[in-house]
Amino acid sequence: MTTIDRATPVVAFTGAVKEFGAVRAVDGLDLTIGPGERVALLGRNGAGKSTAIGLLLGLDDPTSGTVELFGRAPSHAVSDGRVGAMLQDSKHYLEEADQNADRIVVIDRGRLIADGSGADIKHTVGSSMVSFTAPDGPLPDELAALPGVLSVEVVDGRVRLRTSDSDATVSALPGVMTPRGLEVAPAGLEDAFLALTAHHSGRDARRPSAPSASSGSAAQTPKAGA
Repeated sequence: MTTIDRATPVVAFTGAVKEFGAVRAVDGLDLTIGPGERVALLGRNGAGKSTAIGLLLGLDDPTSGTVELFGRAPSHAVSDGRVGAMLQDSKHYLEEADQNADRIVVIDRGRLIADGSGADIKHTVGSSMVSFTAPDGPLPDELAALPGVLSVEVVDGRVRLRTSDSDATVSALPGVMTPRGLEVAPAGLEDAFLALTAHHSGRDARRPSAPSASSGSAAQTPKAGA
């Protein structure tokens, strides 16, 4: 029976860099995962997820830094049959990650930008979501200037205002338009993901681009004998 040294991380990226010509897909990644942890690795398209997983599975070697699996080079763990992977590619993956992962790691431009539980990640953005039924016509430009509003988007027929002060936003909203089906809720993982990646990528955080359907790849800690 194969055993694991509980003092040794199962996964260890130490200053890992992977370059493809002038493109640095993984940029100084430091990440450790302990035995039994269920970890979701999230990022936009091109954030470096697939490259990081490729390094972890021994499909490629880092340009610099190190990647270890069970304390050895990943190729040894793979050849010993101790590890496998299933990449998930689903528009519902953010919800699945929030519900099932012990820990969520977000990377952008090859760098780790957030690491913690779903609650931790959502808490970092410190915002709420004000939503209401989308009107038939165009949205007033003044919505983006309401007190506390950080971003404006329309999803599935509802206008979503991510705000740092939901009370102030709701109080000022009738001065711009009359909302129907008004709801106020804490920010979800998708909201936090958009805010984090918009901030670190230098995009306008008031109108972050929506994550594509391939915004998540899963990496579950390998088990002994798996």
